[in-house]
Amino acid sequence: MANWSLLGYDGPEPPEHVAAARQAAGRTEHIFQMINSSITAATSLDCDAVVIGSGCGGAVAAALACAGHRVLVLEKGKYFSMSEMSGVEGEALDQLYERGGVVSTEDTGLAVLAGGTFGGGSAVNWACCLRTPDYVRQEWATEHGLKRFAIDEFGDALDAICKRINVTSIEISHNRNNERFIDGCQKAGYEVEDAPQNMADIRAGFICAGDRYEIKQSMTVTFLRDAAAARIPAQFADRCKVSEVIHSKGVAFGVRAAIIGSDGQPHQLTVRARVVVVACGSINSPALLLRSRLPNKNGLIGKNLRLHPVSFVIARVPAGAPDVVSWEGAPMTAVSNECARGPFGDNYGSKLECPGLHAGLGATGVAGLSKPGKHFKQELLNLRRMT
Repeated sequence: MANWSLLGYDGPEPPEHVAAARQAAGRTEHIFQMINSSITAATSLDCDAVVIGSGCGGAVAAALACAGHRVLVLEKGKYFSMSEMSGVEGEALDQLYERGGVVSTEDTGLAVLAGGTFGGGSAVNWACCLRTPDYVRQEWATEHGLKRFAIDEFGDALDAICKRINVTSIEISHNRNNERFIDGCQKAGYEVEDAPQNMADIRAGFICAGDRYEIKQSMTVTFLRDAAAARIPAQFADRCKVSEVIHSKGVAFGVRAAIIGSDGQPHQLTVRARVVVVACGSINSPALLLRSRLPNKNGLIGKNLRLHPVSFVIARVPAGAPDVVSWEGAPMTAVSNECARGPFGDNYGSKLECPGLHAGLGATGVAGLSKPGKHFKQELLNLRRMT
């Protein structure tokens, strides 16, 4: 942070300004209560449904509470209230992201950014809400036998989710980074369109470091809050790592976990439930299923992970052009599908988008990273002009 002024990097607003902005907008944060405060020894609990993971999947499952079921949501990451978030990029990576933002393959050839806090990926994503394309759903159904993704009910489910988190393409305001992207696409003759969002606000540039303003319709603002406000409120636990799903004859009936109690020490937690929902992400879910030695007749658990590689291209605007300041405003509000069909027309192509560029992420893509330190530092001084 000592070099922010040299880079022209503004950094996040101080907490008092954030609180004032929330108050002026009439937004009242819901403070979630964790059962950790009542745990001091090995504990056994019973419920109707135990949900492993509080991200986008787990939060929707938590809506079972709204139907009158007793629901317990277990999250291995820590819960941070808005006032506990600093908005600082480095601190957010340490606190809110899986493994500090460094989840990679063994050969480090591919890295994954994933949420590692209460609310999962919805707590740190860029609020760009792209629906699963029809051609992807059709491929899943025809080539992999996953027929449910091709039926109308799946489309209805997408509609319901988008409605609850208020996804819209109306009156989207583009920051200078996205304006330049749109202009470039149009000059190149590329198709480009507004990307649906579940928030829109001038302060949205820092949402990747936690939604301190409550401007994004993340899970803590929508589905998890709905579950907490149910007639029989859902219960929640953070810093609770599930070691295995308990099952017998192919039927799951609970979980075993280690939970950090009120004394700051780990304690064994056993939960018995009629329904067990494993929703801890595409990487951790199959790992849990394998650890649990659940029936795996076709041997496919953990074998079908597919990732979308992302390549960054960073450029500098010409001298005399207005600064881009890509960390101001909503980060990803436009998308081009010009190359989406791919070179062979099989829909294995690429989408073109613009993320927000903060000091840390920007530094990793600066030209000269492999050159002498002085050259790298000189390049980084152009941070405000990078796009």
